[in-house]
Amino acid sequence: VLSATALPARVLAASGEPFVPTLLMQKGWKTEARQPLFRGVTQNDTRVAVYIDGIFHGHAETKNDSSGTASFAYTPFLHLDRGRHSIQVRAEYREKDGSSQLSNPIHFEVVAPYPAPTLFEPRVRDPKKSQKPLITGLARKDSIVKIFIDGKLNGTFMVKDTDKAVTDFSYEPFLDLDPNSGHVMYATAVDGSGKESPFSN
Repeated sequence: VLSATALPARVLAASGEPFVPTLLMQKGWKTEARQPLFRGVTQNDTRVAVYIDGIFHGHAETKNDSSGTASFAYTPFLHLDRGRHSIQVRAEYREKDGSSQLSNPIHFEVVAPYPAPTLFEPRVRDPKKSQKPLITGLARKDSIVKIFIDGKLNGTFMVKDTDKAVTDFSYEPFLDLDPNSGHVMYATAVDGSGKESPFSN
Protein backbone atom coordinates (compact mmCIF):
# COMPACT_ATOMS: atom_id res chain seq x y z
CA VAL A 1 0.00 0.00 0.00
CA LEU A 2 2.81 2.40 0.85
CA SER A 3 4.67 1.82 -2.39
CA ALA A 4 1.50 2.52 -4.34
CA THR A 5 0.58 5.71 -2.49
CA ALA A 6 3.73 7.26 -1.03
CA LEU A 7 6.18 6.96 -3.91
CA PRO A 8 4.24 9.16 -6.38
CA ALA A 9 4.50 11.98 -3.84
CA ARG A 10 8.30 11.74 -4.05
CA VAL A 11 8.12 12.22 -7.80
CA LEU A 12 5.92 15.29 -7.41
CA ALA A 13 8.17 16.96 -4.84
CA ALA A 14 9.82 20.03 -6.28
CA SER A 15 13.55 20.59 -5.82
CA GLY A 16 14.31 21.59 -2.23
CA GLU A 17 10.82 20.73 -1.00
CA PRO A 18 9.95 17.80 1.26
CA PHE A 19 7.77 15.06 -0.14
CA VAL A 20 4.00 15.37 0.17
CA PRO A 21 2.80 13.32 3.19
CA THR A 22 0.46 10.38 2.68
CA LEU A 23 -2.66 9.87 4.80
CA LEU A 24 -3.36 6.22 5.57
CA MET A 25 -7.12 6.24 5.26
CA GLN A 26 -9.71 5.11 2.75
CA LYS A 27 -11.76 7.46 0.63
CA GLY A 28 -15.31 7.71 1.91
CA TRP A 29 -14.19 6.73 5.43
CA LYS A 30 -16.89 7.02 8.09
CA THR A 31 -16.40 7.40 11.81
CA GLU A 32 -18.55 7.98 14.88
CA ALA A 33 -15.69 9.75 16.67
CA ARG A 34 -15.98 13.53 16.63
CA GLN A 35 -12.26 13.74 17.36
CA PRO A 36 -11.02 10.99 15.04
CA LEU A 37 -7.40 9.82 14.90
CA PHE A 38 -5.64 10.40 11.56
CA ARG A 39 -2.43 8.55 10.69
CA GLY A 40 0.03 8.73 7.84
CA VAL A 41 3.65 8.79 6.70
CA THR A 42 5.99 11.65 5.87
CA GLN A 43 9.65 12.37 5.30
CA ASN A 44 12.00 12.17 8.28
CA ASP A 45 12.80 15.47 10.02
CA THR A 46 9.57 17.13 8.91
CA ARG A 47 6.47 18.16 10.77
CA VAL A 48 3.00 17.73 9.29
CA ALA A 49 0.48 20.58 9.12
CA VAL A 50 -3.13 19.36 9.11
CA TYR A 51 -5.97 21.16 7.32
CA ILE A 52 -9.60 20.12 7.85
CA ASP A 53 -12.19 21.62 5.52
CA GLY A 54 -9.47 23.91 4.17
CA ILE A 55 -8.65 25.41 7.58
CA PHE A 56 -5.35 24.86 9.40
CA HIS A 57 -5.99 22.82 12.55
CA GLY A 58 -2.53 22.12 13.95
CA HIS A 59 0.58 19.98 13.61
CA ALA A 60 0.62 16.21 13.91
CA GLU A 61 2.98 14.27 16.15
CA THR A 62 5.72 12.68 14.05
CA LYS A 63 8.27 9.95 14.73
CA ASN A 64 11.36 9.43 12.58
CA ASP A 65 12.27 5.96 11.30
CA SER A 66 15.55 4.45 10.10
CA SER A 67 13.93 3.86 6.70
CA GLY A 68 13.77 7.63 6.14
CA THR A 69 9.96 7.62 6.29
CA ALA A 70 8.44 8.94 9.50
CA SER A 71 4.97 8.17 10.83
CA PHE A 72 2.56 10.79 12.06
CA ALA A 73 -0.71 10.92 13.99
CA TYR A 74 -3.17 13.72 14.64
CA THR A 75 -6.36 14.11 16.68
CA PRO A 76 -8.42 17.32 16.27
CA PHE A 77 -8.46 19.42 19.45
CA LEU A 78 -12.09 20.43 18.78
CA HIS A 79 -15.08 18.19 18.12
CA LEU A 80 -15.98 18.00 14.45
CA ASP A 81 -19.59 18.54 13.44
CA ARG A 82 -21.40 15.47 12.17
CA GLY A 83 -21.46 15.34 8.40
CA ARG A 84 -18.96 15.39 5.54
CA HIS A 85 -15.45 16.81 5.92
CA SER A 86 -12.17 16.83 4.05
CA ILE A 87 -8.59 16.57 5.29
CA GLN A 88 -5.28 17.61 3.71
CA VAL A 89 -1.72 17.57 5.00
CA ARG A 90 1.53 19.40 4.21
CA ALA A 91 5.12 18.57 5.25
CA GLU A 92 7.35 21.31 6.63
CA TYR A 93 11.08 21.06 7.34
CA ARG A 94 11.92 21.33 11.03
CA GLU A 95 15.40 22.86 10.77
CA LYS A 96 15.13 24.94 7.61
CA ASP A 97 12.65 26.73 5.38
CA GLY A 98 10.62 24.73 2.90
CA SER A 99 7.29 22.97 2.74
CA SER A 100 5.58 20.54 0.42
CA GLN A 101 2.46 21.00 -1.63
CA LEU A 102 -0.82 20.21 0.08
CA SER A 103 -1.94 16.63 -0.38
CA ASN A 104 -5.08 15.93 -2.37
CA PRO A 105 -8.17 16.22 -0.15
CA ILE A 106 -9.61 13.02 1.26
CA HIS A 107 -13.27 13.17 2.16
CA PHE A 108 -14.70 11.49 5.25
CA GLU A 109 -17.89 11.61 7.25
CA VAL A 110 -18.61 11.90 10.96
CA VAL A 111 -21.80 9.91 11.54
CA ALA A 112 -24.11 9.64 14.54
CA PRO A 113 -23.69 6.48 16.65
CA TYR A 114 -26.39 3.83 16.65
CA PRO A 115 -28.89 4.65 19.46
CA ALA A 116 -28.20 2.86 22.73
CA PRO A 117 -31.02 1.02 24.53
CA THR A 118 -32.71 2.57 27.55
CA LEU A 119 -32.87 0.34 30.64
CA PHE A 120 -35.41 0.57 33.45
CA GLU A 121 -35.02 -0.43 37.08
CA PRO A 122 -34.99 -4.26 37.32
CA ARG A 123 -37.97 -5.85 39.00
CA VAL A 124 -38.83 -9.26 40.42
CA ARG A 125 -42.01 -10.81 39.05
CA ASP A 126 -41.69 -14.09 40.98
CA PRO A 127 -40.48 -13.98 44.64
CA LYS A 128 -39.07 -17.48 44.19
CA LYS A 129 -36.82 -16.21 41.42
CA SER A 130 -35.58 -13.06 43.13
CA GLN A 131 -32.01 -13.83 42.08
CA LYS A 132 -33.04 -13.52 38.44
CA PRO A 133 -34.55 -10.02 38.21
CA LEU A 134 -36.40 -9.09 35.06
CA ILE A 135 -34.47 -6.54 33.03
CA THR A 136 -36.67 -4.35 30.83
CA GLY A 137 -35.98 -1.52 28.46
CA LEU A 138 -36.49 0.12 25.09
CA ALA A 139 -34.51 -0.30 21.87
CA ARG A 140 -34.89 0.39 18.18
CA LYS A 141 -36.76 -2.39 16.39
CA ASP A 142 -34.75 -5.06 14.59
CA SER A 143 -31.82 -4.43 16.93
CA ILE A 144 -29.70 -7.14 18.46
CA VAL A 145 -29.47 -6.26 22.15
CA LYS A 146 -26.55 -7.36 24.32
CA ILE A 147 -27.02 -7.41 28.09
CA PHE A 148 -23.93 -7.01 30.27
CA ILE A 149 -23.95 -7.74 34.01
CA ASP A 150 -20.92 -6.82 36.10
CA GLY A 151 -18.93 -6.11 32.94
CA LYS A 152 -19.53 -9.51 31.34
CA LEU A 153 -21.84 -10.39 28.44
CA ASN A 154 -24.82 -12.21 29.95
CA GLY A 155 -27.08 -12.65 26.93
CA THR A 156 -27.95 -11.55 23.40
CA PHE A 157 -31.35 -11.41 21.71
CA MET A 158 -33.17 -9.80 18.80
CA VAL A 159 -35.78 -7.17 19.56
CA LYS A 160 -39.11 -8.22 18.10
CA ASP A 161 -40.31 -6.58 14.92
CA THR A 162 -43.18 -4.16 15.43
CA ASP A 163 -44.83 -1.28 13.62
CA LYS A 164 -43.09 1.13 16.00
CA ALA A 165 -39.57 2.43 15.48
CA VAL A 166 -38.79 1.84 19.18
CA THR A 167 -40.17 -1.09 21.13
CA ASP A 168 -39.89 -2.61 24.59
CA PHE A 169 -38.02 -5.74 25.60
CA SER A 170 -37.49 -7.89 28.67
CA TYR A 171 -34.63 -10.18 29.65
CA GLU A 172 -34.02 -12.59 32.52
CA PRO A 173 -30.46 -13.60 33.47
CA PHE A 174 -29.78 -17.26 32.76
CA LEU A 175 -27.83 -17.68 36.02
CA ASP A 176 -28.75 -16.62 39.55
CA LEU A 177 -27.15 -13.39 40.69
CA ASP A 178 -25.33 -13.28 44.03
CA PRO A 179 -27.82 -11.81 46.53
CA ASN A 180 -25.01 -10.76 48.88
CA SER A 181 -23.43 -8.21 46.57
CA GLY A 182 -24.49 -5.34 44.35
CA HIS A 183 -24.54 -5.65 40.58
CA VAL A 184 -24.19 -3.34 37.60
CA MET A 185 -25.94 -3.85 34.28
CA TYR A 186 -25.90 -2.07 30.95
CA ALA A 187 -26.72 -2.90 27.34
CA THR A 188 -25.74 -2.15 23.78
CA ALA A 189 -27.69 -2.44 20.53
CA VAL A 190 -26.36 -3.63 17.16
CA ASP A 191 -27.99 -2.90 13.80
CA GLY A 192 -28.12 -5.18 10.76
CA SER A 193 -24.78 -3.96 9.42
CA GLY A 194 -22.97 -4.70 12.68
CA LYS A 195 -22.81 -1.09 13.90
CA GLU A 196 -22.89 -1.13 17.69
CA SER A 197 -24.22 1.59 19.96
CA PRO A 198 -22.47 3.08 22.98
CA PHE A 199 -23.30 1.65 26.41
CA SER A 200 -26.77 2.35 27.75
CA ASN A 201 -27.54 3.88 31.12
